[in-house]
Amino acid sequence: MKKIIVCMICICIALAGCGKEKSVVKEKKQKEVLRLTTKGKELVLKNLMNYKVVNKYKLGKKQCTGSIIELDQGYCVQIYEANRELKNQVIQGAVVEDTPDESEIVKASIKLFDKKLKETDTVDITRLAKERKDEDFLMTSFTVSPDGTKIAWNTGENILCYNRETKKFTKYNQITKKDITAENIIFAGNDKLAFYGTKGESEEDTCYGYFDLKNKKIHTFIEKKYEAFSLNVDKRYIWINDGENPNTKTASGKVPVIDTKTGKNHLVHLDGIESAKARITEDGKYMIAASQTDEKSFRVRQYDIKNEKVLKEKKYDFHKSVHVNDIISINNGKSYGIIYSTDQGDKLEEFELR
Repeated sequence: MKKIIVCMICICIALAGCGKEKSVVKEKKQKEVLRLTTKGKELVLKNLMNYKVVNKYKLGKKQCTGSIIELDQGYCVQIYEANRELKNQVIQGAVVEDTPDESEIVKASIKLFDKKLKETDTVDITRLAKERKDEDFLMTSFTVSPDGTKIAWNTGENILCYNRETKKFTKYNQITKKDITAENIIFAGNDKLAFYGTKGESEEDTCYGYFDLKNKKIHTFIEKKYEAFSLNVDKRYIWINDGENPNTKTASGKVPVIDTKTGKNHLVHLDGIESAKARITEDGKYMIAASQTDEKSFRVRQYDIKNEKVLKEKKYDFHKSVHVNDIISINNGKSYGIIYSTDQGDKLEEFELR
């Protein structure tokens, strides 16, 4: 009987140990936050959790980069090739890039890479422009769907969309038909294009929304006396940040948000300058906002979107000058990474949700 009791106790202890192990696994934190940037004549992929370089991609002597876009499974980089060698200079410790004039560019392409910066494909934009006898999109900024299958350009009159799988172009004029001039477009998911701009003759108001490529329906909203600065998206939400007023050193404190699942919009009110650096959480419950009034520190807050109350606040102090660049989701949305630049490159501080 004693042997049976002892065995049962051992089994219980073993099971308890297994339960703890599972709990530890569930709470395991993200070890990699990869960021692709340019440094001199190289693309550099760095892990911001330990500041180690994961991989590099060397550019040719006549090449330079344009936009860098992160995809679900890698990266997309705009690369220009000039008719002369491009020589970057280092002035007072900072790299000054030698960028060619439009007349000097002989080739434009978009290269796709996987998560470890291995090249997977190249789209020759110069060749596509010649085939179409249309150079409107050659030097125009572009956006790429998260799955990498679609590339879209805002050419002014139309949205020009190229499907990498079918090798075909499609033109869309639904935005301009609504008397909207889109200043910026970005994919929100693989089949929607988020945008902001102006409607009609009003330049004080911002018109924003998204265009559904599948059903060709457009969803638009107006924010009165509001000047948009950047357009942001995740898998479900679209949100806009405004810019800091250099005279008043503040911003509107308003962050317009669209839920693409419901098609509805709402406005989140923050503390002045915070609206210039803010993002909604993946579950749509909170707003994470960073404010910087001192060059050697910044503050991060977590807001409850329903009542706009501050749930958590944390200040980050440094010995040298820093600048907040971005707020990203990490650890499956349980915490957020505050990416900031220093004289040694980009770094990251983790902000855990309450």
